[in-house]
Amino acid sequence: MLKNMEEPKLIDVIDKRYKLFLYPNSGMLKITDGDFPKAEDTFDFSDLLDKKDWHFKRLSFRLTGNCNMACPYCFTNFHTMKSVISPEFYKRAICDFVEQLDPTETAGFIITGGEPTLFKDIVTDIIRYAAIKCEENNIEAKFLLYTNFMLVNDEFLKEISNYNVSIALSIDGPCEKHDANRVNPEKTSSYKQILTNLLDAYKYPSIQLEARSVIQCDENDIVEIINNNLALGFKRMHLMPVYGFQNEQYKGNLYAWQKALRVYEQLLLSGYRIEIEPFYSIYRKIRYPHTFFTSFFPCNAGRENICIGDDGRYYLCNHFVGSESVGRYDTGMPQYDMVDQFIKKVSKKSICESCDYLRLCGGACYHKLYLNKAPESISDCSNWIAILRMVICSYARLNSINPEVLNMLCNNGESEKNISCNEIVENIKRQLSELEKRGVR
Repeated sequence: MLKNMEEPKLIDVIDKRYKLFLYPNSGMLKITDGDFPKAEDTFDFSDLLDKKDWHFKRLSFRLTGNCNMACPYCFTNFHTMKSVISPEFYKRAICDFVEQLDPTETAGFIITGGEPTLFKDIVTDIIRYAAIKCEENNIEAKFLLYTNFMLVNDEFLKEISNYNVSIALSIDGPCEKHDANRVNPEKTSSYKQILTNLLDAYKYPSIQLEARSVIQCDENDIVEIINNNLALGFKRMHLMPVYGFQNEQYKGNLYAWQKALRVYEQLLLSGYRIEIEPFYSIYRKIRYPHTFFTSFFPCNAGRENICIGDDGRYYLCNHFVGSESVGRYDTGMPQYDMVDQFIKKVSKKSICESCDYLRLCGGACYHKLYLNKAPESISDCSNWIAILRMVICSYARLNSINPEVLNMLCNNGESEKNISCNEIVENIKRQLSELEKRGVR
């Protein structure tokens, strides 16, 4: 029987010499001096999800829909969902989740909201309880807390520093840029409060910090946001376009993204190991084709990740809480067939399967598909496809200039340079002093 063969597609030419070819089925990139590469066998990604051994590797908790902020681009209706997750819900979910893991795996726990630090006692209880259950089963535990970082304090940070915790905090650039959309109902600067709390956080080196920066459609200086994140000590940052409720993917200023990517290349070539999303994930998928049957960009919702909501029901992710669920806390972890059936139901409206860039992109967000707000045509993704092409060319440039940079980045190698904690703290103090002089409250 003849095998299906896939023809490579010419993507771009670098330095009038190197031709870049992409195999759409696998996301594999070939860089040649001119020769047209041969057709390759198509790759069957369905085998990567073995129904017999299938299980979740990360458990998310949507603690609450409440929030202390009023950011206009938030996908939730803040202050309208008053419920808070019950210990009965999260303790049963933790036990069931840990039980289905293999001892060789790492249990990932993600704590989100609304704003989870409205209920710091629940956050710490989840971390303590999950750590105990993982230790009982000889499983390593990792925790990721999503927060606007406004309400943390030294006591809370000291408590969670005893565990393997990372904090992803929201910061959209320098003060004016951040405060314009991260609206604090108290009428004081949310940015200034974050800087103050960062000084406490840097007392605890065991806590890993990363930035999540929302990029506005009219943003023309993403480099400024990157530089500010670096000055505040973030080695990992996620540049996210406004979630929005339009169908277009990455509607915005392409030149600003191009400049940001060039700056990222220079950081890597200078010896710094910095993870900047979405670029970092695309580099990795180019380097390791055949690996991702879905994607961690936009997400792996419902495939390796599952969310327990504050209502005691399971959802693909925290965005779905309050809508269609895939299980209940008291009946165990959701089963493959139910989750897969739901994903197929929302994905049948997707135009992604016909796109050459599916393996590098990962496809449309399931929640946007559910809301009928996902791209409806390839033209809706034209800006995002242009960014993907930029990253492909960037990978080829780095590979030709210094391939060791990609080894360091994609294989989690050691970097040659780091910004010292003392330097970071001084940068923060300097910014706080300038804000005081300007009378920023």
